[in-house]
Amino acid sequence: MDARKTIAKHRRDTAKALANPNLDLRPQAMKIILKEVASGAPHSCVGAAIGLDTLAIGAGRLGMVAVLEGRPEGWAELQRVLYYHHCRIEVHPSSLSIADSAAVLLNSIAFGETEMSMRLAAIIREAHSDPRIFGWAENALPGFGTRLWGLAVGREMMTVHPDTPREPVLERIFSVWNDADAFTEALAGLCDWHLRESLESSGPYPAFLRPPYELLPIDVLAVVRVRELLGLPVVLPNHPLLDLPLAHPPRDWATFTDEPLELVRACNARLPDPETDRYRRAIERETLR
Repeated sequence: MDARKTIAKHRRDTAKALANPNLDLRPQAMKIILKEVASGAPHSCVGAAIGLDTLAIGAGRLGMVAVLEGRPEGWAELQRVLYYHHCRIEVHPSSLSIADSAAVLLNSIAFGETEMSMRLAAIIREAHSDPRIFGWAENALPGFGTRLWGLAVGREMMTVHPDTPREPVLERIFSVWNDADAFTEALAGLCDWHLRESLESSGPYPAFLRPPYELLPIDVLAVVRVRELLGLPVVLPNHPLLDLPLAHPPRDWATFTDEPLELVRACNARLPDPETDRYRRAIERETLR
């Protein structure tokens, strides 16, 4: 795989998608959210939350292109993506995609959203015993994310789903955690792996197929954030992915909210999906630890 060619492909594809009005589904998504919230029907918050997913795709494209063009306002769109995805997962975790949920966990760690990371890690671990959740055999990223979060908070939090495949690139991050030179090399390998996992050809459940994750190196950024929290040295490798502006997010973020997010949260507070009770209890247990 040629890293520069892969990056160039994603830049072209994202710009092309933004230029195609038929791919801008944000107006339809907002209509769905408003309709579902107004209906007051059982499970209406689930339909509204799915609308957030669609809004996140548009925000991901907008933010990705803006940041790559040197416009810092693009980071607000990328923060929007994180909050939309997190809300959707909490409202309807039983429908979560394993790859997507792990990406959102890493995104929250990378952006320093501590409480959000805790809640997402609890949801992913609870999902291990939920028969409605599938895809564990196709992706090693959820285990990587929860283990990384465990390091951040100073306790072992990793319970690997029995079907989780081994991924040497991810395992190496932990095996050389205390070897500074080898760790820099492992980060370079993680950059290559990120780009491979941003391509449809990587398998049935690529980890970083949706915008902005194709070029937003949330796995690398999350690792760096945790090492900084622990006071460990970080020497970044020379890699095209880390040369992008997307590899250098702001250090401080304002609390984010907007109308779609508030509508879905209010709907969920009023008409929560009963199927999410087990996940709410898992979050409460984690909060009390």
